Amino acid sequence: MGWGEYAAAVVVFFLTHSAPVRPPLRPWLVARLGPAGFGLAYSALSLGVLAGSSARRGGRLTCRSGRGRRGRTTWRSPSCCPCA
Repeated sequence: MGWGEYAAAVVVFFLTHSAPVRPPLRPWLVARLGPAGFGLAYSALSLGVLAGSSARRGGRLTCRSGRGRRGRTTWRSPSCCPCA
């Protein structure tokens, strides 16, 4: 992942996790969806963003750690990622 993709991911994360809970937008959404509906929609949005970012990384939520035997890429747990 290059710096441009990283910056875009940070912006998307910020917008999808801060905009829906801001005072002008949250009351409007809660009035239309109800408290439970808002919670479900917010959770679905968060999971959708996570799934989208995972799909852009080849479906893996872990980071590449190097080359293993036979030149294959090996994968570690998410703890090797700077964001974990």
